[in-house]
Amino acid sequence: MLTHFEIDNFKSLVGFRLPLSRFNCVIGLNGAGKTTLLQALDFASHVMSGEVKEWLDARGWSAADLTSRLGNKSNIEMAIELEIEGRHMRWDATFNRSRLACTREVAKVTNLKMDGSWSYDGSFRMDGAFFELKGGKYWHHSESTDPAQWNEIPFIYQGSLLSQLKDNQLSPMLRELRERIKAIRSLDLLSPEQLRRKTRLADLADDIGSGGQQLGAFIHQLKLAERDQLLLNLQRYYPQVTKIHTSVLRGGAIKLELHESYQATAQDGQESLLAQDMVTEARHINDGMLRLLAILAQQFSPYQFVLFDEVENGVNPEITEALVDALVSSSKQLLVTTHSPLVLNYLEDEIARQSVLLIYKLPNGVSRAIRLFDVPMAAERLECLSPGESMLDLSLTRVAEAAEQMVTPSRGED
Repeated sequence: MLTHFEIDNFKSLVGFRLPLSRFNCVIGLNGAGKTTLLQALDFASHVMSGEVKEWLDARGWSAADLTSRLGNKSNIEMAIELEIEGRHMRWDATFNRSRLACTREVAKVTNLKMDGSWSYDGSFRMDGAFFELKGGKYWHHSESTDPAQWNEIPFIYQGSLLSQLKDNQLSPMLRELRERIKAIRSLDLLSPEQLRRKTRLADLADDIGSGGQQLGAFIHQLKLAERDQLLLNLQRYYPQVTKIHTSVLRGGAIKLELHESYQATAQDGQESLLAQDMVTEARHINDGMLRLLAILAQQFSPYQFVLFDEVENGVNPEITEALVDALVSSSKQLLVTTHSPLVLNYLEDEIARQSVLLIYKLPNGVSRAIRLFDVPMAAERLECLSPGESMLDLSLTRVAEAAEQMVTPSRGED
């Protein structure tokens, strides 16, 4: 699980720090930086996978669009802290915008004993590092390498150097760190138009696609048990759905259809004992149902940290509670953004204290983040109101001002 994220000089995120839980719900005024946060996490994942240019092309961006206009820095600094099987690790990197590559990286173990000493087992240096890149050379810990040996880099790479090193060159700990960071997926580009697209099975990657454009193809290749589970999950919200059907058209495109069962009506207007089956193709399915199907399908993807922007969009308030319950109980780590107090209302108080994050903007245009209920005025509201009612009863502008007066690790100051 990712436990902390830092990034500097990425759009409005300057000296930005964010604590992370298993479930994370981000709120904030329009323009505060919520979508930028999703983009930054997705960017870090594609740096680790070495697919930065492809990521930029998919968004229609250039490298110049990445950095903040609030200063004159060129490089982007980032750090991710994570916990894997009880071991706490941290990856730091400096990304060079001109080269589209990291020129400095360090991966290290960070957990100490209660007395502040290392729990040293020989799998890392005495300073905790087990991988380092600097000055055009790299070092990593493995049974076959000399601890003092630094390796030349005889090739051009993109993103993180780790993206180009073979599995058998890396220690199990370093492989796991790399794969966990690669397993971040942002769906901030999800749109009804993309969800309705017919996609060829041959073009399928490993999930529904950043905009949802591969939803039909992804569902088509699910195992039977997974598809049955997806149907059961969808029926929690739309009990009339009886089948999720996909078929391969001429040319290889996948057609997605939903079967729904309704009570038939006789000619005299009375209800018939017969059920009427209605088949609807994806291009005619309503936006809310399609979006919900995409959110539910993503649980079968290999990604472990999934990000959704404005999760309540197109979702009827009557099914919001069931959706929030499904998100909170998901086996994946999730981060969602929302403008809806209703989403917060269905969070238990203890979960809300840890998971609700407020992003706000300073007068100079820099974005900051804090756990909403770490701010005293918000914590006081939660004593007598639900999380959503607390949000409605607060001025987020005043909460931001109070947050800036607090000296906490989540404030985002260096």
